[in-house]
Amino acid sequence: MKLKIAVLICIAILFQSVHSDSSRRKARAMTKAEKQGYGVMKKNYKQMTTKNFRSDVSMQLIDADGKTQTRHLKRLSKTDDKDQEKYLLIFTDPPAVRDTALLMIEHAERDDDIWFYFPAIKKIKRLSGANMAASYMGTEFTYKDMKREKISPKLNRYVYIRTEKLNSVYHRVIKAYPVSEEEKAEQGYHHRILWIRTDNHLATRIEFYDKEGDYLKKLEAEDMQEIGDSGKSRYLKMTMTNKKGVKTIITFNMMRINKEDPDDKFFTKTFITRKR
Repeated sequence: MKLKIAVLICIAILFQSVHSDSSRRKARAMTKAEKQGYGVMKKNYKQMTTKNFRSDVSMQLIDADGKTQTRHLKRLSKTDDKDQEKYLLIFTDPPAVRDTALLMIEHAERDDDIWFYFPAIKKIKRLSGANMAASYMGTEFTYKDMKREKISPKLNRYVYIRTEKLNSVYHRVIKAYPVSEEEKAEQGYHHRILWIRTDNHLATRIEFYDKEGDYLKKLEAEDMQEIGDSGKSRYLKMTMTNKKGVKTIITFNMMRINKEDPDDKFFTKTFITRKR
C-alpha cells in the first residue's frame, strides 16, 4: 500500500511538472497582436540600420518659459557584418560643452560599451545600465533614447494596437513593454506607444510612460526626406516634449548615409579624449 501511494504521488508530481512546463511554454508564445507588432518593428529596424552614417546636428533646449540654449554636435556611426553598431557623438559648440563626447559600441555576446567624456575635468566615465535612464546632457532625451533599439522578444514585447492616419499617412500603432529586468532598468519606462509609417516604416511619433504608467513625454518627427541614393528616408527634425512643456529639438543640418566608411580609430577612448 505504501509503495502504491508513493507511486501515485510521483505520478502526480510528474503530471504537475509537465502541466507547469506546458503552461510556461504557452505563456511565452506570442499572440497574434504581438507577432504583428514584432513584424512592424523589425521593418522599422531595417529602415533605421545603415552601414555608415554621418551628420551635423543642432540641438535646442527650450524650458517652460521659452528660454533657449543651442548646441551643435557631430554624429558618426558604422555597423559591421555582425550587425554591431559603433556610434559617436561629439559636441562642437558652445565652448562650455565643446569636445564632450558619447561613445557606444554594441556587442552581440556581451554588454555594450558606453563611454561619456567630460573635457572640462578630463575624465571619461563608463556608463552602466543604471545610468541609461538619466537625462543626456540636460536634454529631454535619455542615454537610452539615444541608443539604437535592438528588436528582440527577449527585451521588449511589441503589441499591435491599431492602424490610423497621422498627418495624412497611415501608421501602425505599437505598444512596447520592456520584458527583461535589464531592459526595464535601462529604459525607466513602463511602456511606449509608437506610430510607425506603413510606407517606409519610420517612427513619426513616440509617447513615453513612466514606471507607474503615467504619461511622461512625447517625441514627434517632421520634415522627411530621402537621403541621397541610399534608399533610406529620414526625418530631419525631432522634438521631444515633456508633460511640463519643456522641449529638446534636434535638427539634422547635414546627413550622409552609406557614403563613407569611417576609420575604427574614431570609435575609441583614445580618440574621444584627445585634445582638439
